[in-house]
Amino acid sequence: MYWYRAFYFIYFESASQDSILFVISVRYILTKYKMDKRYVVGVVANSVQFWQGKTDSMGFTQALVTYLGKDNVVLINPFDHAIIPDHISHIILTGSEINISSQDEISTSLLQNLRVLYIDIKKRKIPCLAICFGFQAILQIEGAKIKRNPLGFHSSKSAQIAILNSILFDDGLLFMNVVAKHGDIVIDVPLHVKIRGVHIERQEIACVEIHDHIVGIQFHVMGSQDGNIFLESFLML
Repeated sequence: MYWYRAFYFIYFESASQDSILFVISVRYILTKYKMDKRYVVGVVANSVQFWQGKTDSMGFTQALVTYLGKDNVVLINPFDHAIIPDHISHIILTGSEINISSQDEISTSLLQNLRVLYIDIKKRKIPCLAICFGFQAILQIEGAKIKRNPLGFHSSKSAQIAILNSILFDDGLLFMNVVAKHGDIVIDVPLHVKIRGVHIERQEIACVEIHDHIVGIQFHVMGSQDGNIFLESFLML
């Protein structure tokens, strides 16, 4: 059993009414809060279908751009050796229909290009949110291993996750219901990568943090209110 399984199990089983009230308070504050900070988000779209002018397999890339507002988004094509413009304030690495574990020509080439972008993100300390495939990509670059999920494809419109001590929500325990769709999972995470969340039912890593500006999540920010709250909290970094 991974150490974080027992760690989060203790918190989950001992969650008090105070924890529930804390979650409600955070949701209320973030829903009402209007950000004064202007942001320009570089969306690194990792979906082949998106760049072919099609709706990606789950429609999350299009939904993300719509949610952020086209005036606030610069699309970055990782299949075309793109670079990150100087005026970008935040970076989002999206999900993809590609599986890292397939190790085919497309996924291998994409990972090589993402490695270059990721080095730039770390060097410039740009706040980065890596989602699903993006999450797996940065963790593989950091030294983790990616494999096919032995429990099968994880597809849920309301997956419960536990988040603890995240830089996005200050210190505290949060429970969120989010959309999850992935076939690969991350294992053997290096010690310098801080595990901040797990999927309660499947005991899969749901959230990690690297340094003080990189957040990786094995779920989607589109399709649920809690996912939107997570995205809005990231944009406050």
